[in-house]
Amino acid sequence: MRTASEADPRFRSAHAAMLRVHELLDHRAEADRLADEIVARDEGGACWTTLARVVLWRGDETRARALFEHPVIQSGKSASAREIFA
Repeated sequence: MRTASEADPRFRSAHAAMLRVHELLDHRAEADRLADEIVARDEGGACWTTLARVVLWRGDETRARALFEHPVIQSGKSASAREIFA
């Protein structure tokens, strides 16, 4: 997954998968780094849905509230993530 992500940074599903794997392995620092990259890219899609699931798994209400207000969520670019955060 890492190779696919590095070879083509536009290949978002590998990035989302790495976030999920690092979270499930309890590699919080790496999961947080990947989550920050998703937010910084400012685009919707599957990565935001994965990010929303990670925030839900962690029970991180503060981050969920902050991300719910993010322009990507408010613009409707990731409807499924919006539903998770709501």
